[in-house]
Amino acid sequence: MVLSSVSDEVLQRVDLTLAVVLLLVVIALGVLFDMLGVAASASREAPLHAMAADRVPGAAEAISLVRNAAKVSSFSQDVVGDVAGTLSGAIATTIVYGVAQQYPELARLPLTPLLVALVAALTIGGKAAEKEFALRRWERILLLAGRLIRFSRRLTGWSRGSQRVASSSRRNGRKKRVTRQSRQGRK
Repeated sequence: MVLSSVSDEVLQRVDLTLAVVLLLVVIALGVLFDMLGVAASASREAPLHAMAADRVPGAAEAISLVRNAAKVSSFSQDVVGDVAGTLSGAIATTIVYGVAQQYPELARLPLTPLLVALVAALTIGGKAAEKEFALRRWERILLLAGRLIRFSRRLTGWSRGSQRVASSSRRNGRKKRVTRQSRQGRK
Protein backbone atom coordinates (compact mmCIF):
# COMPACT_ATOMS: atom_id res chain seq x y z
CA MET A 1 0.00 0.00 0.00
CA VAL A 2 2.76 2.40 0.96
CA LEU A 3 4.83 1.64 -2.16
CA SER A 4 1.77 2.01 -4.38
CA SER A 5 0.86 5.35 -2.81
CA VAL A 6 4.40 6.65 -3.09
CA SER A 7 4.74 5.45 -6.68
CA ASP A 8 1.43 7.09 -7.63
CA GLU A 9 2.56 10.39 -6.13
CA VAL A 10 5.96 10.21 -7.81
CA LEU A 11 4.57 9.13 -11.17
CA GLN A 12 2.07 11.99 -11.25
CA ARG A 13 5.00 14.39 -11.12
CA VAL A 14 7.28 12.75 -13.72
CA ASP A 15 7.04 12.66 -17.48
CA LEU A 16 6.18 9.49 -19.42
CA THR A 17 9.74 8.75 -20.47
CA LEU A 18 10.93 8.65 -16.87
CA ALA A 19 7.90 6.53 -15.92
CA VAL A 20 8.79 3.99 -18.63
CA VAL A 21 12.40 3.91 -17.41
CA LEU A 22 11.17 3.41 -13.83
CA LEU A 23 8.91 0.59 -15.04
CA LEU A 24 11.84 -1.15 -16.74
CA VAL A 25 14.00 -0.75 -13.61
CA VAL A 26 11.28 -2.31 -11.41
CA ILE A 27 10.90 -5.24 -13.82
CA ALA A 28 14.70 -5.70 -13.95
CA LEU A 29 14.94 -5.67 -10.14
CA GLY A 30 12.24 -8.35 -9.93
CA VAL A 31 14.12 -10.51 -12.42
CA LEU A 32 17.50 -9.96 -10.71
CA PHE A 33 16.18 -10.84 -7.28
CA ASP A 34 14.51 -13.93 -8.71
CA MET A 35 17.90 -14.90 -10.14
CA LEU A 36 19.49 -14.45 -6.71
CA GLY A 37 16.86 -16.70 -5.14
CA VAL A 38 17.43 -19.44 -7.73
CA ALA A 39 21.21 -19.18 -7.35
CA ALA A 40 20.99 -19.44 -3.57
CA SER A 41 18.77 -22.52 -3.86
CA ALA A 42 21.10 -24.22 -6.36
CA SER A 43 24.33 -23.47 -4.54
CA ARG A 44 26.86 -25.41 -2.51
CA GLU A 45 29.19 -24.10 0.18
CA ALA A 46 32.45 -25.88 -0.72
CA PRO A 47 33.58 -23.69 -3.66
CA LEU A 48 32.78 -20.56 -1.67
CA HIS A 49 34.79 -21.81 1.31
CA ALA A 50 37.79 -22.23 -0.98
CA MET A 51 37.35 -18.63 -2.15
CA ALA A 52 36.93 -17.38 1.42
CA ALA A 53 40.16 -19.16 2.38
CA ASP A 54 41.86 -17.27 -0.45
CA ARG A 55 40.29 -14.06 0.92
CA VAL A 56 38.21 -13.39 -2.19
CA PRO A 57 36.09 -10.32 -1.46
CA GLY A 58 32.44 -11.22 -0.94
CA ALA A 59 33.01 -14.96 -0.47
CA ALA A 60 32.20 -14.92 3.26
CA GLU A 61 28.98 -13.01 2.56
CA ALA A 62 28.13 -15.47 -0.22
CA ILE A 63 28.54 -18.34 2.26
CA SER A 64 26.03 -16.63 4.50
CA LEU A 65 23.61 -16.43 1.57
CA VAL A 66 24.06 -20.17 0.92
CA ARG A 67 23.55 -21.06 4.58
CA ASN A 68 20.34 -19.05 4.56
CA ALA A 69 19.23 -20.21 1.11
CA ALA A 70 15.60 -20.80 2.12
CA LYS A 71 15.26 -17.31 3.58
CA VAL A 72 17.16 -15.69 0.69
CA SER A 73 15.03 -17.52 -1.85
CA SER A 74 11.78 -16.70 -0.08
CA PHE A 75 12.65 -13.03 0.33
CA SER A 76 14.11 -12.60 -3.16
CA GLN A 77 11.52 -14.49 -5.12
CA ASP A 78 8.38 -14.06 -3.06
CA VAL A 79 8.65 -10.72 -1.30
CA VAL A 80 10.68 -8.69 -3.80
CA GLY A 81 9.13 -10.50 -6.77
CA ASP A 82 5.57 -9.84 -5.61
CA VAL A 83 6.30 -6.22 -4.76
CA ALA A 84 7.97 -5.71 -8.15
CA GLY A 85 4.99 -7.29 -9.90
CA THR A 86 2.50 -5.12 -8.03
CA LEU A 87 4.56 -1.97 -8.55
CA SER A 88 5.03 -2.66 -12.26
CA GLY A 89 1.26 -3.02 -12.63
CA ALA A 90 0.68 0.28 -10.83
CA ILE A 91 3.32 2.04 -12.93
CA ALA A 92 1.88 0.57 -16.13
CA THR A 93 -1.58 1.83 -15.21
CA THR A 94 -0.21 5.29 -14.52
CA ILE A 95 1.59 5.25 -17.89
CA VAL A 96 -1.62 4.30 -19.70
CA TYR A 97 -3.52 7.18 -18.08
CA GLY A 98 -0.66 9.57 -18.86
CA VAL A 99 -0.57 8.50 -22.50
CA ALA A 100 -4.36 8.86 -22.76
CA GLN A 101 -4.20 12.38 -21.32
CA GLN A 102 -1.26 13.58 -23.43
CA TYR A 103 -2.32 11.85 -26.64
CA PRO A 104 -6.13 11.67 -26.72
CA GLU A 105 -6.05 10.19 -30.24
CA LEU A 106 -4.38 7.08 -28.77
CA ALA A 107 -7.08 6.66 -26.11
CA ARG A 108 -9.15 4.59 -28.57
CA LEU A 109 -6.42 1.95 -28.78
CA PRO A 110 -6.42 -0.92 -26.27
CA LEU A 111 -3.49 0.58 -24.36
CA THR A 112 -4.11 -1.15 -21.06
CA PRO A 113 -4.12 -4.74 -22.41
CA LEU A 114 -1.14 -3.96 -24.64
CA LEU A 115 0.97 -2.55 -21.82
CA VAL A 116 -0.09 -5.28 -19.40
CA ALA A 117 0.91 -7.89 -22.00
CA LEU A 118 4.26 -6.16 -22.52
CA VAL A 119 4.98 -5.98 -18.78
CA ALA A 120 3.98 -9.63 -18.34
CA ALA A 121 6.13 -10.69 -21.30
CA LEU A 122 9.17 -8.82 -19.96
CA THR A 123 8.70 -10.17 -16.45
CA ILE A 124 7.93 -13.77 -17.35
CA GLY A 125 10.43 -13.86 -20.21
CA GLY A 126 13.15 -12.33 -18.06
CA LYS A 127 12.55 -14.79 -15.23
CA ALA A 128 12.46 -17.74 -17.63
CA ALA A 129 15.72 -16.66 -19.26
CA GLU A 130 17.55 -16.10 -15.97
CA LYS A 131 16.61 -19.43 -14.37
CA GLU A 132 18.95 -21.57 -16.49
CA PHE A 133 21.68 -18.95 -16.18
CA ALA A 134 21.28 -18.88 -12.38
CA LEU A 135 21.42 -22.66 -12.18
CA ARG A 136 24.66 -22.76 -14.18
CA ARG A 137 26.37 -19.64 -12.81
CA TRP A 138 25.19 -19.59 -9.21
CA GLU A 139 28.74 -19.17 -7.94
CA ARG A 140 29.31 -15.92 -9.85
CA ILE A 141 25.88 -14.59 -8.93
CA LEU A 142 26.34 -15.24 -5.22
CA LEU A 143 29.87 -13.85 -5.27
CA LEU A 144 28.61 -10.65 -6.90
CA ALA A 145 25.77 -10.44 -4.35
CA GLY A 146 28.32 -11.04 -1.58
CA ARG A 147 30.49 -8.23 -2.90
CA LEU A 148 27.49 -5.88 -3.00
CA ILE A 149 26.61 -6.82 0.58
CA ARG A 150 30.22 -6.31 1.65
CA PHE A 151 30.35 -2.92 -0.09
CA SER A 152 27.09 -1.80 1.50
CA ARG A 153 28.34 -2.88 4.93
CA ARG A 154 31.52 -0.90 4.50
CA LEU A 155 29.56 2.07 3.20
CA THR A 156 27.15 2.06 6.13
CA GLY A 157 29.68 1.01 8.75
CA TRP A 158 27.56 -1.95 9.80
CA SER A 159 29.68 -4.97 10.54
CA ARG A 160 28.11 -8.36 11.03
CA GLY A 161 30.99 -9.78 13.02
CA SER A 162 32.37 -6.94 15.14
CA GLN A 163 31.40 -8.75 18.34
CA ARG A 164 30.73 -12.46 18.04
CA VAL A 165 30.00 -14.91 20.77
CA ALA A 166 32.33 -17.90 20.86
CA SER A 167 30.26 -20.96 21.68
CA SER A 168 33.26 -23.11 22.62
CA SER A 169 34.53 -20.65 25.25
CA ARG A 170 32.25 -20.91 28.25
CA ARG A 171 32.98 -20.15 31.87
CA ASN A 172 30.45 -20.40 34.62
CA GLY A 173 27.65 -20.74 32.08
CA ARG A 174 28.59 -17.45 30.41
CA LYS A 175 29.60 -16.97 26.83
CA LYS A 176 32.91 -15.24 26.29
CA ARG A 177 32.80 -12.22 24.01
CA VAL A 178 35.34 -12.43 21.24
CA THR A 179 36.25 -9.07 19.80
CA ARG A 180 38.68 -8.12 17.09
CA GLN A 181 41.21 -7.09 19.72
CA SER A 182 41.04 -10.39 21.56
CA ARG A 183 41.35 -12.31 18.28
CA GLN A 184 44.44 -10.29 17.41
CA GLY A 185 45.89 -11.01 20.84
CA ARG A 186 45.62 -14.75 20.19
CA LYS A 187 47.59 -14.56 16.93
